[in-house]
Amino acid sequence: MGGETIYFGRFISAPRPDDLLIRTGAVLVDRSDSRGLIKKTDWTVKSPSDATSKFGVEAPVVIAKDNGFFFPGFIGMWW
Repeated sequence: MGGETIYFGRFISAPRPDDLLIRTGAVLVDRSDSRGLIKKTDWTVKSPSDATSKFGVEAPVVIAKDNGFFFPGFIGMWW
């Protein structure tokens, strides 16, 4: 499984048009199709090493900066 990446940090999503959800944790993304598919999420993860342990994979970890965040729907998209 060489196409996996873990994203760790703050995630922002809009589950409904009038809602904004902010969570901290990790997301495991399989990017072997060149687009990216979220395989697993874990909102209890506290560190990058905790994420690799809980997901049970050896994959690169992308860490959000202190004031940064990810939009899950756009992970793995390169323009």
